Amino acid sequence: MAAHTPTAVGIPAMQPFTVLSRHQREARARTATEPRDRHAGTSWMLDGACNDENPALFQPIGESALYSDQIEEARTVCSECCVMPLCREYALETRQPSGIWGGLTERDREQELRRRSRQRQQQASKRAAA
Repeated sequence: MAAHTPTAVGIPAMQPFTVLSRHQREARARTATEPRDRHAGTSWMLDGACNDENPALFQPIGESALYSDQIEEARTVCSECCVMPLCREYALETRQPSGIWGGLTERDREQELRRRSRQRQQQASKRAAA
């Protein structure tokens, strides 16, 4: 009696699959539901230095001293990345709720968004006074 291998019974051999990071999966899900011109060209994500790293590196549990080494290691990867400015702006524009994006932690992004908001308010006040 012949052994039943997957090809012997007509089942195609499994194709290798690509493991995507959580960020890549979320980005793909967002771009699938958003209008095409919004964040046009998120293909830059494929060039990110983070793709060669363990995704958990960019998802510290918190920002306490316990995770400071992990955060610094992630920031080092980001600092050497050719798409860091795009990543940072994307994270700020889409208000990424977690992880390290473009070298910024959640707290860093919140602070940067507040700073930009204050700057816009000051500019609007100056225009109104003029």
